[in-house]
Amino acid sequence: MFRKQFKVKANNQLRSSERKHLIDSFFKHYPQLQDTSLKEIFPKKDNISLLKVETSAGILVDVYLVQKRAVAFKVDNIIFPTIYTLWKWPNLLISFTTHAPVISKLKEGADLMIPGVIFPKGINFSTVYGMFEKGVPASVNTEDNKAPQAVGVTACNSGNMFLNTKGKCLIVYHMLGDRLCTLENLPTVQLPLLQPPDWILNYQNITTVCNESEKSINTTNMINDNSYEQELGTPSNTPIDECNKISEISGITAMDRLLKNCFFSCIKFSKNIQLPILTSTFYKTCVVPFCPEDLSLDIKKSSYKKLSSFLKEMAELGIITLQEKQPGVDEIVDINHTHLLVQSFEGSKLKVEQVKDKQPVIEEALTVTAAVLPIFSDFNLKKGSVLQKSEVRSYIKEYVKLHNLQNENDPKKVKVNVVFGSLFKETDVVTWEELFQKLFTSMGSCFKIQNSQTEVVQKGKLDPIVLSVAIRTGNKKVTLVDNLEIYGINIENFAKECQQNVAASTSINTIKGKKSRQLLVQGNQIVFITSHLQNKYKIPKKYISGTENAPKKKK
Repeated sequence: MFRKQFKVKANNQLRSSERKHLIDSFFKHYPQLQDTSLKEIFPKKDNISLLKVETSAGILVDVYLVQKRAVAFKVDNIIFPTIYTLWKWPNLLISFTTHAPVISKLKEGADLMIPGVIFPKGINFSTVYGMFEKGVPASVNTEDNKAPQAVGVTACNSGNMFLNTKGKCLIVYHMLGDRLCTLENLPTVQLPLLQPPDWILNYQNITTVCNESEKSINTTNMINDNSYEQELGTPSNTPIDECNKISEISGITAMDRLLKNCFFSCIKFSKNIQLPILTSTFYKTCVVPFCPEDLSLDIKKSSYKKLSSFLKEMAELGIITLQEKQPGVDEIVDINHTHLLVQSFEGSKLKVEQVKDKQPVIEEALTVTAAVLPIFSDFNLKKGSVLQKSEVRSYIKEYVKLHNLQNENDPKKVKVNVVFGSLFKETDVVTWEELFQKLFTSMGSCFKIQNSQTEVVQKGKLDPIVLSVAIRTGNKKVTLVDNLEIYGINIENFAKECQQNVAASTSINTIKGKKSRQLLVQGNQIVFITSHLQNKYKIPKKYISGTENAPKKKK
């Protein structure tokens, strides 16, 4: 942003009220700073100047100067500390660590790419750099010096960076040696020599995703003012989008990416996982179906080699809870649907649309009612939101953890706070199971029907697909099919399939008092329709009523 010459539109000294507003805003963005630190950044005795500048691309930026040195700048209402400020407080922002040769590429206008970020061998990305969203301020340092040398914003969230090894990590705004460092014709201050980043002091065997640091730089897409406008104006393709374009899986890195995509797609989009579930069953029936037909998921070709190693890492991240059922046999007993990595997973073409011709899951679900809304509102859920029992358990565990309600003397019990008090009026402590059961009975009941492409929710009793035979004028028989749409079946497509397979005319009618439209098929077609529902749409026989109306076989 400041690599090229910019125009100074205005240069004014801040009034006392403006000064106070700036300091309050800076503290709001960086609450970890103490009053003494703020006074060091903005000394009372020194004046603060505001430079309104316009980059060569026409981007308006506010730059704040103390003693002619830039200490902060503001873009899109976000205040960023300059590298000079960060040298005194190097832990103020998320700091991505890279190799020293990469810095020279950043100075030429390139962005930091995910493969250029280094982290310990055997430790995943999120463990070192934590959880964060797209577009938050961050900095770049090197493996031998924690002093930041670049400032910008994250190009995607931590979930995407954890799942992928390609794409941008940081969009660079400000760099050591750029024109922001040399305002008022002052010389660039020499980079201080600080200790290595804190996390490096705690780990050994540092490695990168790829061996050559130069590969971490997208030199063909160096930042210029036009590309910066594009980054601000429209969201760029995420690394997950790049994964969608894979036509062949080759190499450990690509297999790791496919495995994680399938796993997180399963966790986020499969609402029918019945817990506890054996890890081997979970992998075969839940994870593998999310692999596209033109790809092959082989965990032996990943860096994990074994399913147990991969699931152990997911458990360490807090996404799943593993329990040993018997020696050498593990099962998943809980899934944390509220985990940031799960929530931030944006999905891809590897998700539900790729899982074809799978039996629909018809299950009992719960809805959020007014009685329990104060609990679930903490997780941005609304009245009427549909949840599985396993999801309810996950949210309640997270709620108890957030509000510190677990009994210190007996972890099997939970303290009743004001919100829980509306459900338990005569006790101060309840067991986990009592809490779960009370919540289940306080929530609304419904049925959820989920197939590979749709999810249908119906309150109350689930009606079966009803097949009946009626007599029309001229003693002609017709087959009537009710409730197809309740099961997520496209009634127009189903009608065409009947026409093509049994050469019979069809019509779709709206019947007063019916929950969905009715399909009429000429002739007694009970046998075909039953078979078609079971074979193509995978509807279990117990949800089809009226099969006894099929024509009797001649002896």
